Amino acid sequence: MLKVLVADDSKFMQATYKKILESEQNIQVVATVSDGQEAVCQAQASRPHVVILDIRMPNVGGIEAARQISAVQPNIGIVIVSACEDSQPLIDLLNLDARGKAYIRKTSLDDIEILIRAVEGVARGETILHLDVS
Repeated sequence: MLKVLVADDSKFMQATYKKILESEQNIQVVATVSDGQEAVCQAQASRPHVVILDIRMPNVGGIEAARQISAVQPNIGIVIVSACEDSQPLIDLLNLDARGKAYIRKTSLDDIEILIRAVEGVARGETILHLDVS
């Protein structure tokens, strides 16, 4: 069973990710949080296999939270979800020492399989990019 932590400042997105992920028999969302600092604390407490982080959250953003989490727990897979067009967060993610990492543009999430495949892939140590370039 893959344990997943979801961090997004939108309660709607938290619930949506949870519903999508838990439609799979092998995925369990162990916690949902609203900011990056909570994600760092909850990652230590719940020891998930994968953390999904929104790029922009209060207190600590997704990339900084990913940096802090992977520094302590390098075997956690990191999935960054972003609506931003800037390439710097992608570069920052690729430079992390996380076991597996994925960068998904929110515009790619109209296909829910992308999120599921990203979670499963980073848990296996893969690097996955869904940039939705048109």
